[in-house]
Amino acid sequence: MRAWSLCALPIVAALGAGCRDRAAPKPALEPAAASAPNATIAVRWQDDLRVLSIELPKRHPDLYFHQPEPAFRAAVAQLDADLPTLTPDQRRVRLSQLVAAIGDSHTRVVPQRGLRFPLNMAWFEDGLFVTGATGGDAWAVGHAVTAVGGRPVDEVLALAGTVVPHDNDSWLRGQTPAVLIQPPMATGLGLTDAAGTLTLTIAADDGPRPLVLSTGYGRLRGPKLPPDAEPLAWRGAGRVYWSEYLPESRALFVQYNQCRDAKPTFAAFVDELAAVITAKPVDRLVIDLRGNQGGNSQVMAPLVALLRDRPALATRTFVLIGRDTFSSAVMNALELEELGAILVGEIAGGAPSHHGEVRNLTLPSTGVVVSHSTKRFTNARHPGTELVPAIVTPLRAADFFAGRDAALAAALAAPLASPSR
Repeated sequence: MRAWSLCALPIVAALGAGCRDRAAPKPALEPAAASAPNATIAVRWQDDLRVLSIELPKRHPDLYFHQPEPAFRAAVAQLDADLPTLTPDQRRVRLSQLVAAIGDSHTRVVPQRGLRFPLNMAWFEDGLFVTGATGGDAWAVGHAVTAVGGRPVDEVLALAGTVVPHDNDSWLRGQTPAVLIQPPMATGLGLTDAAGTLTLTIAADDGPRPLVLSTGYGRLRGPKLPPDAEPLAWRGAGRVYWSEYLPESRALFVQYNQCRDAKPTFAAFVDELAAVITAKPVDRLVIDLRGNQGGNSQVMAPLVALLRDRPALATRTFVLIGRDTFSSAVMNALELEELGAILVGEIAGGAPSHHGEVRNLTLPSTGVVVSHSTKRFTNARHPGTELVPAIVTPLRAADFFAGRDAALAAALAAPLASPSR
């Protein structure tokens, strides 16, 4: 399942156009003196809030591009006044909401590491569904979630969206399920009970059924599919990039999951692709960027050069994008589109024109880490917040749980610009 990036993983840290900050410090769980009076801890948060309110405007290239400065200052003042009355989880949620309201998907409070609720969910066109569960909870896989903590799912997803910085609704749709399985976020948003458990209402075959979750570990099991029915895109779990020639379609499928070099180097990998293109009849090239959330946009340069030298193949190239296509991967999709490639799938999670080149600000008293943009990237052809594919293929639950890859099928069935030979 990882290839489609539908597992509700913690929101990816420090992403950007050539901007992944790999040396990011581990976020603190709470101020060191956890037994100190609440007022003392609140003062530390207030001190850090002042640091944040001073440093972010200095470090960000245009902090008020979306939210006017008076609104930001008013939110800071309100949080400062509220901090003494908030719980630790509420403080983190409120700080996350303050930063998310800036409207820059690369500027955010870095999530805490630690226990999670053992569940995976994904938001499809037809609702929120359980995509992975452990042991006795496996019955919920494939069923829709209708409520969380007793609140309707649409209301909960909108609430969770207040802590997710986003440029468009596609990124929000992909990331909000992850918020719900982070205990500090779920608790701070008021979705757990006094014992810290999270209760989901599942639309089971025999009617609504509760699924009660406690934090912990366990092997998550996804949809049960026969090995020969597993979609091609799912086979790339854990690989940075890989390819497979599809003889029946006379197509070369390439999946590029992270904008970084691996072994072999991406340049050597492209040499291998060139050898396949020379040796086999390749009518079309399909490049899958749906699970790529960025890194270094320059890594793809050898593949761009390959297609620039083969303009006929470039116009028979189909690039799969989706809600998890973000940052540098969006820039790569735009480069390929400029060469004549056709974009297929969902609206990309990242904006064509966006802030990026991330750095981290560690707040001194609490150790909370805030990532922030340092540069603006602008695409003249796509100045807005959405990169819409030429061939739109919505992600539907029925397709996912049946192992059907609608976007890949659309790319393989699309008419070609010209014959290969």
